[in-house]
Parts: sequence; structure tokens; C-alpha cells
Amino acid sequence: MKLTILTIIAVLIGYIGYYVYLQYKKVYCFICDFEKYNQLLKREIEFSKKTISCISLNFTKDGKGNFIELVKDYIDYLDKIKNKSVIINIINKHSPKKKFNNYLIEYFSTIGMLDYKSQIDYLKLQEINIELLKNEAKNDLKTKGNLYKKIGILLGISLMIILV
Repeated sequence: MKLTILTIIAVLIGYIGYYVYLQYKKVYCFICDFEKYNQLLKREIEFSKKTISCISLNFTKDGKGNFIELVKDYIDYLDKIKNKSVIINIINKHSPKKKFNNYLIEYFSTIGMLDYKSQIDYLKLQEINIELLKNEAKNDLKTKGNLYKKIGILLGISLMIILV
């Protein structure tokens, strides 16, 4: 009985470390989806001159995840009165990391508000910024995410050994 309880405790502690790892992975996936969305916007606006809502609808068809949900809410926003507080609420609801919020608010407030040429230039500039965010998230996933996962497993096993 005692061994069963200790095993359950060890597994729970290990899972906590794995859960933290999943949070870092969630941020990385969010940024990857953001990068794909930005590339799609740039390509579609540049070559086919489609509207933002049309491009966004195509992007969200088969996807899942926090960024896809953010874009779906943004599409609903595009059809309503443009109010920056609505964008702030959408981003606060879906952003996995609060330090990205100001950047996302600026991005979603700006796209669709510029003329054709300025919008293409803005999206090209954002590719660089998004790449920096992606590299940072990837490094965090590799270092901090894996560290927390390993620490959780190690603490769980250590606690079990100590208590036995």
C-alpha cells in the first residue's frame, strides 16, 4: 500500500514537470502558427489581393490551437465596429504568454488598416520579428522545457526512493 501511494506521488510530481514542458511547447506552437499566418497574409495580399477576412477564413479551416482560435475571433471582430479594446480582449483570451500581448495587439490593430503597398512592407518587416520570437520560444522549449520535465521526473523518483 505504501509503495502504491509513493508511486502515485512520484508520477504526479513527474507530471508537473511534464506539464510545464507542455506550456513551453504551447508557446512555440503558437509562434509557429503566427509565422505561418503572417507568411500566408503576405503571399495572398501580394499576389491575389484577397481581403484579410477571406485569407483568415482559409487559414482557420482545418487548424486547431490557441492562435487559430485567436484568428477566428479576429475574423468576427473584422465584421464588427473596429475598437482596439476588442482586440485587446481577444489577445488576452488566447495568448499563451503575456509578454507577446503588446506585439500581438499592435500587429492585429495594424493589418488591414494600411494601403496595399504599406501592408506588404509591414508584413515583410514582421517576418523578422516573428523569427526572433520563434527562436526565443524554441530555445526556451529546448532548455527550460526539457529542464523542468527532467527535474519533475528526477524529483518524483528521488522522493520515492527517500520515502521507501
